Amino acid sequence: MPDALRSSVLILLSTLLTWSANNVGGLGAVTASASVTMLAALAHKQSAAAVMCASFAGWVSSEVIPDVLWASALGAVTALTFQAFVVLKIGEGWGGRLGLIAFIAVNLTAVCQDLGRVEHLFEGERYAVVSGDAAVWFVFVCLASTTFGSFTTIYLRCNVPSLDNPAAAAAFVGLLGALVMSGIPTSLLFANFGGKSGEVSAAVYGGAFVGMSSKNHVPNYLAFLATGVLAGGLSVALRGVFVDGIGGKYGAMAFLSVGIYKAARGLFSGGPAVREPAPKSESRSRRSYLSTRLTMVRSPSMLPFDGGGEETVSSAAEKRGTHVQV
Repeated sequence: MPDALRSSVLILLSTLLTWSANNVGGLGAVTASASVTMLAALAHKQSAAAVMCASFAGWVSSEVIPDVLWASALGAVTALTFQAFVVLKIGEGWGGRLGLIAFIAVNLTAVCQDLGRVEHLFEGERYAVVSGDAAVWFVFVCLASTTFGSFTTIYLRCNVPSLDNPAAAAAFVGLLGALVMSGIPTSLLFANFGGKSGEVSAAVYGGAFVGMSSKNHVPNYLAFLATGVLAGGLSVALRGVFVDGIGGKYGAMAFLSVGIYKAARGLFSGGPAVREPAPKSESRSRRSYLSTRLTMVRSPSMLPFDGGGEETVSSAAEKRGTHVQV
């Protein structure tokens, strides 16, 4: 089966699975998306990105995509959008790219349900305007959540071999965030304010999408921290703009934050490069090899041998029982 067809089938099935787990099974958007992605990463790493993209689409609430028929249509639109991004090489290596694909697909499918009327997509729940300590605390929680998600994801990618796949690392962080937030009462996070603990787990997961970025675009830990803060700022600024439950929204904000960072890259000071140090044994082998080559250049009559030392041409010839004419 061609790769494009295989990935399209996976996207369709994964969209249905995530939508069902979220809206029928009651797992919750973050848990459903992260669980489906983690299963795919464990089973077949190469398919994790396509499945993750589908899980973002399946994140959508039943208020937007009401039944299995429309969820199937959403899966098909997501697959087509995914293939278009792959062919056109749009946003390769940018964190949030998969979420942006899902966000576009969800909105296209939602519009198809109600042709000619798109303003309903912007009729998100309007939260009470707050000021003082409540507002400051909410902004802090959002910024801290996305920054944590971004940094933790890139750290795991670089230091935990089993989570070197970006999708696997982000899914792990998403599951961790959902698990922790499920045990924390909302009142402890948003005292005297109508916030939701689910927003925090979604913000952590949104930060994890930033952490999926290629190091060619976000080159060091400091840059990942800064881009995570940007993603948190966007999540606060756009809170309540879209209908609650629009799939891919946090991924789209992560993608936008990476774009803002890249546009303003010259304003950021460099941090320590995110690179795994070469193993010491490998470094020693490299130094030994270079030393041997240097000795051979200086003394053409010297040849390496398996014992790790060196011997002359004439002594090597004597061992083989031959004579060397000088």
